Formats: sequence, structure tokens, C-alpha cells
Amino acid sequence: MENRWLIGVDVGGTKIEAMALDGERGVQGYGKVGTPQGSPQDLIRGIQSATAQALEAAGGWPEEIRAIGVGVPGQVQGGVVRLAVNLGLRDFPMAEALRAIWNRPVRVENDVRVAARGAYRLLSSQRAFRRLVYLSIGTGVAAAALLDGEPEVGADHLAGEIGHVVVEPDGPLCACGGRGCLEALVSGPALVRQALEAIRMDPSTRLTQMHPLDAPAIYRAAREGDETARRLIDRTARYLALAIQWLGLTWDPEVLVIGGGLTAEGEAFLEPLRRALVHQRGASRVGGELFHSPDRIRLMPPSTRVALWGAVELAKRLAG
Repeated sequence: MENRWLIGVDVGGTKIEAMALDGERGVQGYGKVGTPQGSPQDLIRGIQSATAQALEAAGGWPEEIRAIGVGVPGQVQGGVVRLAVNLGLRDFPMAEALRAIWNRPVRVENDVRVAARGAYRLLSSQRAFRRLVYLSIGTGVAAAALLDGEPEVGADHLAGEIGHVVVEPDGPLCACGGRGCLEALVSGPALVRQALEAIRMDPSTRLTQMHPLDAPAIYRAAREGDETARRLIDRTARYLALAIQWLGLTWDPEVLVIGGGLTAEGEAFLEPLRRALVHQRGASRVGGELFHSPDRIRLMPPSTRVALWGAVELAKRLAG
């Protein structure tokens, strides 16, 4: 059989997605499963299942795989997941485990750096960028900086783990074990936690009627005029504006791309963020230079599948 399929896999805190791409005919199949909450072997079986779904949808066979690229949240080095707090992994040789299944080249990288590659691939078809920063906001929060399409990884492969920068030293407990991390304040789960706290303080809020109470429901309540939901979203936007200022003044990119689950809200997500950035900027001349053009901050909603495209780029490089 001809080895024709490039496989991209995105491992998230709640779901695993896979995409099968034929070099000549483009994308042919997708697969998705819930992220198993068990052992590392359960996670591998989840990746295997999502990949099998993508191949089946494409009409392909495992024996036809050319190479596989995988994005995983956390600290990844040399195909080993050193630490992934949201998946409960430590020093797990994921690339080796996947190669043992398919006997094909496998490359595993940090998921946000993989998604940044995907964003670069999609946007560079419109114009060339030297510097691109990608900020992901979903179950976790992290960033990646690319120069000429290649991500900065850092000495310990922790570059971009901005979600674990402490914003409120006495703030809520984070999955990493610290307190007051950015991720514990602005991620999807953090927004839900804050909504539950708000309901206890104000049982009359429309949030009590939202089932399930998730991030989209909170945005929906805000659109329907609920003041409690609006305050939660504005608070999230203020913290995100801080993160964007940090990233912007550190890297000064031509474009900062925001991806992850919350971006599915589109303008409802972006407008409070714009207001927070303007307020934060104030009269600062330095702040006024940062992202002065509206198109320098862009959303990449989940429908663009940037993480999968980035993972396929990894596979393509392996395949040669």
C-alpha cells in the first residue's frame, strides 16, 4: 500500500481531534473523541481512536499513514511530555508510544506552538509575517512566539507558558499548584467557577437558568442583558488585556492571534477585550504604539482548526 496519509492530532483537556490529509487531494477526514481521564495508556487509546475515525472518514487504512504530528498541552521535549498538568502526565514518552502502534514517524510538540504553526500557515497565505504571537484561551491558557514560522521553545521548553504567570498572589488555586495564575482567572473553567460563585452571591442572576452552565452560556446571558454575566466577561477581558500587553511589549509582533474555545464567541469576546486594552493603554505613549492597528489582533475561532493544520505541518516535515 502507498503511504499517503498525513495525520494531525490535537490533544486537548476535554477532547482529542484528528485530521487525515492526502497530499494530492487535501483534507479527507476528521475524528473526535472525549479526552480519557485515566492513565497515559488510556490517552494513547484516545489518540488511536480519533485517528482511526479520521482515516475511516477519508477511506484510508492505518498501513497507509506516512507520518503523524501531535500537539499536547504542557512541557514537551524530544517527544516526551515532561509535564502536562491538565492531563496528569509527567515524563511520558508519547512519541515512542505512538510509533509503537503505527510504526511510522511521529513528532509531538506543545499544542500551542503547534497551533501557532497552523495560524502562521493560514495567515501567511495572505501576507508575510516575520513575527507572530499566538495566545490560546480554552481549558488552559498559553502562548507561542514564532519568528519566520519557527517557534521559540526556551531552555526548558517552557517558553510561552503565560497561563502560569501569577497575577493575583492570593488568588484561586491553579491546576499547576500555584495560586492566582492567569489560567486560574481567565480560562473557560475559571469563568464557569466564577459564575458559580456569582450565583451564590446573587441567586436572581439569569445564570441560574443556564443548563449546562459553561462559557458559551455565560456569554449568552450577557447578550441577554444579565449584569452579573457582563461583569464576569469584563473582568476576564481586563486580565486578558494585561496578558496581551505583556506579549506585545515582549515580542512586538506584526500580528497577535487569539485562538481556543472562547474565541467561538467572536465579537462578543473581542469587543470587551478591545475596551479593556484602550482603558489599560490610557495616556501611555508606549501603550499607544502597541497594536495601534485593529487588524494586528485577530481571532482564530475553533472552526479554523489551526491546531490540526499545525499538527499536519509537523507530519509533513517528517514525511519530507
